Amino acid sequence: MVSGLVARTVAALQQKSRHAAHDPAEPREAIETVMSRTRALWQEHGLVMQAATDLGRSVPEIGVLWTQAAEIFIEAITRILQRAGVPAGDGPHAAASPARALCWMIERTFYRASQAGDDELEQAAATCLEVWLRTARLV
Repeated sequence: MVSGLVARTVAALQQKSRHAAHDPAEPREAIETVMSRTRALWQEHGLVMQAATDLGRSVPEIGVLWTQAAEIFIEAITRILQRAGVPAGDGPHAAASPARALCWMIERTFYRASQAGDDELEQAAATCLEVWLRTARLV
């Protein structure tokens, strides 16, 4: 039952991440849109997303679903960072490495904030937006 809820939630996450990866908007606008959508998803599906995070290690099916969603989000972040001028390639100064760190930072930040309510989710969105914009050298 929980796996089915996670699968439906992950499908929504994947759709939003794929859209973000191909968003033709300027990088700053694309990042702002992604953070707004991320906040909305955690507001709407926070309990399921918390369960996915918590159960991912002990329920392989959920772990695979959550990791697949993260990989699509990492690809979207990578593409947006590259459009903002962060070079492609490997290593800490190339787009893929900070994209991976941003993805997991965003997940953990929203996980914690979703336990506290909408005000904390708003703060989480603003903070993650600021970090991502700085990483993209847009502030």
